[in-house]
Amino acid sequence: MKRPAWATVVGILGIIFACLGILGAGYDIIMPKMMEFQREMMSVMEKDIAREAVREKSESGVLEDDELSPDAGATAPVPGPPPEMFRMMKQMWAVPEWFGMWSVLTGLLKALICGLILFASIGLLQTKPISIPLFYWGAGLAIVVGVVKGVVAVSWLGFMGMAMTFGGVFGAMIDLVLLVVVATGDKQAFRVKAAVAAAPPMQGPPPLPGL
Repeated sequence: MKRPAWATVVGILGIIFACLGILGAGYDIIMPKMMEFQREMMSVMEKDIAREAVREKSESGVLEDDELSPDAGATAPVPGPPPEMFRMMKQMWAVPEWFGMWSVLTGLLKALICGLILFASIGLLQTKPISIPLFYWGAGLAIVVGVVKGVVAVSWLGFMGMAMTFGGVFGAMIDLVLLVVVATGDKQAFRVKAAVAAAPPMQGPPPLPGL
């Protein structure tokens, strides 16, 4: 029996979004290291600008002797980005201590769920009956995880949490739409294939007497 059109559409979209989700899960796993690197880089930039300010004032003879201490740049005028900008960027990227482990665990969970959706989507294109319950589980878990991550992000992660929430809500909406399409689509082709697979093998004609 011919594969229904909804199975083709959901299967292709499911493969595309599952692959994107796996890439996003990889980003979630390495995000704590990236944020740590960005904070260190920002700190080094701030110290370099402060040292440059001290050096320029020292060369121009403006500094007194007690201003030549390592911390003198903290009060000296800074040529370049103002200190307020660094403070604002630090506040934007400030996250709780538990965020690193949370990001890694949710990234691993997301990768497993997207792998399940990918497998189910390929099964839909092959009209495999098992693909329908697998897709239910995969899309349902993806929606739950997306909602939980959105609540956590809005509650504890500030500005960065709002950006994460947007991506999570968008992904949950796509999963919900695909889930509704699968739930309401005509599954006759899948039922026929399941019945054919469950039917006993056909036996050949009995042997002729004397053979």
